[in-house]
Amino acid sequence: MRIIDFHSHILAGVDHGSRVLSESIAQLERISASGTDAVVATSHFSPYSDKLRAFLEKRERAISTVAKHIPKGLSVYVGAEVLLCPGLDHFEELSDLCVVGTKTLLIEMPTHSWTLELIETLHRIKALGYNVVIAHLDRYKKELSARLLDAGFSYQINAGSLYAFGSRRRNRHYLSLDGAVALGSDLHGVDGYDAFAHAVKDKKLNASKIMAKTEELLLGAIPITVAEE
Repeated sequence: MRIIDFHSHILAGVDHGSRVLSESIAQLERISASGTDAVVATSHFSPYSDKLRAFLEKRERAISTVAKHIPKGLSVYVGAEVLLCPGLDHFEELSDLCVVGTKTLLIEMPTHSWTLELIETLHRIKALGYNVVIAHLDRYKKELSARLLDAGFSYQINAGSLYAFGSRRRNRHYLSLDGAVALGSDLHGVDGYDAFAHAVKDKKLNASKIMAKTEELLLGAIPITVAEE
């Protein structure tokens, strides 16, 4: 089983995750030391506040600076955590926000109530051929999450939620359903990776089943490589 962390904020200066290169290096070392084989860098992208070209250029600069510091044996893939807005399906360059080399798109739902148009936008994105994965289903209100479950969308669960007092039973239930396709650390700083490392070894959670689905999402994905000089 290859251990894959599908959700992290490890690219320096792209969002409110890692702030500087030294922090990204420390994150990568922590991830690798925990036994994780692959991690997806999913920097936040908001259609309301971010210009796509500027975002991609900033992300590329962060990739180029961190590339030579990736620990041996760790694969780092690049995507984005895209905030859903009505009409996002009309975004002509949506494919640029997928995990590089795939049609897999991590979507973050807004925190406010979800309109019918918002849910229909999700359906239209899926109909375009994208592998839509809802970020951290565990974070939304139960009644909102139920709408996504009923609609049959795939989703990712944050490892920390599986051990959260008061909600771990519900979140573990989400992880056991067919729609669960990925597990993530949602790592922003250097600390806080223990929950992910523990979850993949927790026999009660059957992480191997989830990781097999994540592997399918990453078919064709292109990891960061160090450019030849």
